[in-house]
Amino acid sequence: MSRYFKKEVVKNDLDFYSDLLENRDLNVIYHHRQTQDLGLTPEFVKNLRFKQTTWTISTKLHKLSYEYYGTTELWWVIGLVNTKPTDVHWKPGDIVYIPTNPEEIIKRVRQNG
Repeated sequence: MSRYFKKEVVKNDLDFYSDLLENRDLNVIYHHRQTQDLGLTPEFVKNLRFKQTTWTISTKLHKLSYEYYGTTELWWVIGLVNTKPTDVHWKPGDIVYIPTNPEEIIKRVRQNG
């Protein structure tokens, strides 16, 4: 199931995006609103089990997701628990904590998102 499950969809027709909208022949863009509290408290994260790896210049979140979970779709779980949500937030040498059971995080996010 999508990580956007239960996310509010908002209409964005702000003047700020007028050039983008015009270039794409659109009148509006729809976004999924970001939830601020996903329920990943320090206590919750502390009780998770992790594997560790080191970020290198060729590391990508979707590759780690595939390596550890067998799917590229759970890259966001790794980014979320490390508070580095995209590849550009990482630098070589960073330690990456990979939850051994991503379902715990997915369940928690769905409950709070």
